[in-house]
Amino acid sequence: MSKCPALYTLADVVVNFPDYDGLPVSLFEAAACKRTIITNNLPAYREILGSAAFYGSTPKDVVGLAEAMRSVLAKSPEALATELETNYALVAEKADQLQCMDGMIRTYESLIMPGQNKKI
Repeated sequence: MSKCPALYTLADVVVNFPDYDGLPVSLFEAAACKRTIITNNLPAYREILGSAAFYGSTPKDVVGLAEAMRSVLAKSPEALATELETNYALVAEKADQLQCMDGMIRTYESLIMPGQNKKI
């Protein structure tokens, strides 16, 4: 059994500051554990997370990251609680791993075996 949920619940904020535009599972895990997320303002993150995260500016922009952290710290506990419920609902709606994997496999099958009914 994973220790991640217990570790996430020990954190007040989860900070993810990547250089590239790939969405890590850790952000969905943090949202599922109702943790505040601070991350970079990358297109895939905005598309998937929407308003469920606080965004710094761009990769390597430590000033933007600091501003996002200050923004979180300035919010009332009630406002953060509402946002964490939004995060949780987002995960419930979008983070179905089996559905995502099934969609990815169908995409690969259509690309590598066009016109054939073969399964990977």
